[in-house]
Amino acid sequence: MQSQHIDEWAKYQTLSPTNKLAYFNKKEATGINAFLDKDRDSLTFAISQLAIVDDIVGNLFFNPKEDEEDDDSESVTKPNAMKLFKLQEDESYLVIIKNLLCFNLAIEHVSVGLSFRQTTAVITQH
Repeated sequence: MQSQHIDEWAKYQTLSPTNKLAYFNKKEATGINAFLDKDRDSLTFAISQLAIVDDIVGNLFFNPKEDEEDDDSESVTKPNAMKLFKLQEDESYLVIIKNLLCFNLAIEHVSVGLSFRQTTAVITQH
């Protein structure tokens, strides 16, 4: 602590025992756990054009011919692939991304050429 975190260690040494405990709780809130809070970080999308979801996204996530040819993976049903998209009364789809960190990782992985299945495998490993 003295050689790697000089300023933080000096501040910590001046604190009372009660404040020392609170100091570490503060540090935990700014560490890795802050990025894994699923309830705090979310994105909500409203998609008013049904064809975007039904045709483009539905066909992108669900391809029964690929599932038949790919012996290494489980077959994906269309309802399972589309369960993220909730049809609303106003004839739009609502999508809630509950884990912003996983979403951003998925976007980054797909942007460098990983398939959806490869992206799923990589994120599951993490």
